Amino acid sequence: MITKKDFHDLDILSLLGIVLGHGEIPEGSVPLSEIGHQDVQRGVVSSTVSQRLYRTSAAMSHHIIDIMEQHYRLHQKNESACTCNCADFAVEMRRKTYYDTLLRQLTRQSIIEEHPQVAINNVILKKDWVFIQDTNDWKDIVLVPDKDNIANCLITRIIDALCGSCKVGTDKFESIKEGEELLGEISDSRIRALGVLTLEVRNEWLQQIPYSIRSGDEGALNDLTVHELNRLMMLKDYFVFLSDIISALFCCTVRDVIPDGWSKSEITIRQDWKVVECPPAKDDKDVPAFSLFGGSDFVVIRLT
Repeated sequence: MITKKDFHDLDILSLLGIVLGHGEIPEGSVPLSEIGHQDVQRGVVSSTVSQRLYRTSAAMSHHIIDIMEQHYRLHQKNESACTCNCADFAVEMRRKTYYDTLLRQLTRQSIIEEHPQVAINNVILKKDWVFIQDTNDWKDIVLVPDKDNIANCLITRIIDALCGSCKVGTDKFESIKEGEELLGEISDSRIRALGVLTLEVRNEWLQQIPYSIRSGDEGALNDLTVHELNRLMMLKDYFVFLSDIISALFCCTVRDVIPDGWSKSEITIRQDWKVVECPPAKDDKDVPAFSLFGGSDFVVIRLT
């Protein structure tokens, strides 16, 4: 069995390859509390994928706390004689923090694919994988009824990409622009498949939300009932959540394979899967972090 240390030091592709591929996960307790008398139970998470993602996410969170405390103790012991490299530690913490956030998002999406109502409700996991509602207001709504829609099978699509079973066609990225520095090229078909998956999520979002609504056309908004408008706003928020997941995953895989990728401020993908570092934006508002919906440069990958 892989040790806890080796497990936490894996790159994101290897880590998810184990978790989603039903490999051995280091043993550890799952901090799930007892169900209270006033808790309103809404379902049970029976998916082993969701359970494995949750266990991994919890372990990563605890690991981050442990290494932060260890680093703090090194400084406390003797500041002047501390031999740690704080710059390298900061880069490593950045990488693992991004992993931690991604694992949490993947866990929630996996639960949503089993229980679609969770997409618009906050829930808390309890003992025996029972989940309870986090607020008094429970919305019994399924935003995307079509089970074959990418919103209901994103985890499966990610697994397919990681297994190398996805076909990757010609990329549709722009040519390298003036001022951009070439860092490398993505040759791993699994990472390319994840890049293509970002396009699919974006295209589905464009189909689900009419342009008039996306552009904030007042006439179109006034023609909607309150119920219709609320549903579209919830649907928009959910697809932003989906975009965050696949963009963050793509970001992590790209940064993992590019030398010093996690120390770079802003990178993006260009034609023929070239990875470039972008010059500083004139206006920080013009460059969205992890955005699929920011125009032609929607695959911009930033560290914020």
